[in-house]
Amino acid sequence: ELRQPGGRIRFLELSSCGGKLVTVGDSGVYIWDVAAGRLERRLPIYSPEASGVAISRGGARVVVASLNQTINVWHGSGKLSQTLHMRHGVTAFALLDGERSMVAFSDDEAVVWDMVTGERLRTLEGHWDVQSRYV
Repeated sequence: ELRQPGGRIRFLELSSCGGKLVTVGDSGVYIWDVAAGRLERRLPIYSPEASGVAISRGGARVVVASLNQTINVWHGSGKLSQTLHMRHGVTAFALLDGERSMVAFSDDEAVVWDMVTGERLRTLEGHWDVQSRYV
């Protein structure tokens, strides 16, 4: 039985291999080992404005997007690797190749990011009415 410490779960994502589960709740971001049924680690991030979470194919990266205009990219080990900045709050995002790049949407831009270097690979301007992380 997996119990989220400190309250309700707002977002969750299962890795495609099925081995890891990431949950975002009122008290933080947690990485779970599904097979063992136990909490593996808590990421040191306060997440009241989180707008979604994703985990890469093999669990090497955890991505937490926020309405506060940031996207935090974490190593599966719990170390923060990148903080990416958008002009407005992130309303939706998706990992593109599972390990290296992602696209993030806010009200007036869509940005393709390299999650390893933190580089903006492409920026598309316009009004993006995307409200779900699943794009």
